[in-house]
Amino acid sequence: MKNINAVKSGVRCALCILLALVMLALSACNTAPAESSKPTEAETDAPVMVKAVRAKESAMAGTGLGVTGVELVDLDKSTLPEGYLTKVTDIAGRKLLVDVAAGDIITEAMLEAKSGGSGEGGDGENNVNTESARERGYVVVTDLLEDNRLIDVSDGLQKIIDENPGATIYFPDGIYTITKPIKTSSDPEKAVSLYLSNFAIIRAANEWNAENGHMIRLGALDAEKSVDSFGTSFYMHGGIVDGNGMANGVSIEGGRGTSIRYVSMKSVKQGLHITKNAGCESSDVDLQTVNIVGCQEKDSVGILVDGYDNTLTNMRVAGFQVACKVNGARNTFRNLHMLWTYNDAKYDYEDSVGFYDTSEGNRYDICYPDNFAVGFLTSSHTVSVYNNCYAYWYSNRDGETQIGFKSEGKFNSIIKHYRVDLRDEKVAKFLVVGEAGGTGIVEYPIFPEGRNEDDSYKDYLVGRVIWSS
Repeated sequence: MKNINAVKSGVRCALCILLALVMLALSACNTAPAESSKPTEAETDAPVMVKAVRAKESAMAGTGLGVTGVELVDLDKSTLPEGYLTKVTDIAGRKLLVDVAAGDIITEAMLEAKSGGSGEGGDGENNVNTESARERGYVVVTDLLEDNRLIDVSDGLQKIIDENPGATIYFPDGIYTITKPIKTSSDPEKAVSLYLSNFAIIRAANEWNAENGHMIRLGALDAEKSVDSFGTSFYMHGGIVDGNGMANGVSIEGGRGTSIRYVSMKSVKQGLHITKNAGCESSDVDLQTVNIVGCQEKDSVGILVDGYDNTLTNMRVAGFQVACKVNGARNTFRNLHMLWTYNDAKYDYEDSVGFYDTSEGNRYDICYPDNFAVGFLTSSHTVSVYNNCYAYWYSNRDGETQIGFKSEGKFNSIIKHYRVDLRDEKVAKFLVVGEAGGTGIVEYPIFPEGRNEDDSYKDYLVGRVIWSS
């Protein structure tokens, strides 16, 4: 028995020793050091590439950089100076504080503060300036050409317009001299809008050819009459169009729904011309807050409307023999002040007219012809409506005629609440009719009957004359 127990004990010891050896082997495998992972030679030497703006050519301190003078390149970040710039738009229009050589990387330290302060244009509500124009994605013309009054920029402006379809072209304050018209397209795929800062002046050069027509010709290229395509309703906003006594102002020659707002035209031989649209009569133009001053020349016209369905509001026109001539129909005129000016005048007072309507279906509301020989003139077939209008004569320096309303033939229009202030020493007539028998109406007119020298109005009178003095 003792021998048997000894054998069993020996077996158990051998098994324990074998198990211990197995555990030791497993432990050695788990604790063996792994082969280290080292970066390859290519990984340790690869540069970090970034975008940077580099000067294309040398420039002196004080120079304003433009997008054509710099380029965006990929460079090793470790080789770049501190404060380097990464966008071309951070450069354009800003002036250098130091000299820059061709190939230099542009840094913030090389530049002055960003241009386009709060003093630049806009209508107050939009508050657009050079910097905000860039942020909005507008094309800023001074990034591409100089606003130097001595340099003809006609071709440069036309190139910007032609190469940026669907864009708003922004003009910072400055003088842009042109020798030929600037034309935009009425094709929705090529149309642009023109946005001028308050004191951005487009000026006709002394070499302007009178046969060129108007300085700005909106929609003159690629005739299009669509109203349902994006791009048809382009606009011109703000600024000054200076005819320099040589040129006409602005014409709208194509497109539908075009608008002009907050624009001043100065020293223009003719002011604004709205033509008929391509293939139809309707032009659907919308004008507001536009001032036009002419050169006081014989046979000059401030506003010529040949198109139909236009709306003109809040305008002042001075210095033309005929302030507004309307050959189109279904137009609306609201709060228009037409002013006869007589200092150094080259035109004839006796032929002066505030509003001349040769068509029909037009509407005039609170329109004010001031000191013209004839306030309102109509053709023999005109049937238009005049509401709450006013005519006034205040000067002795003009001719003898003062006529509130005149029809070249039969009077067929409707006049409501028209006030006419007539001077004692002038030939004073509220209404003059070229031919009797018209179907027009004069409703509750306001004028001094005692100074009136023609009773034609009585054939059309509805209500009574109102006058308190």
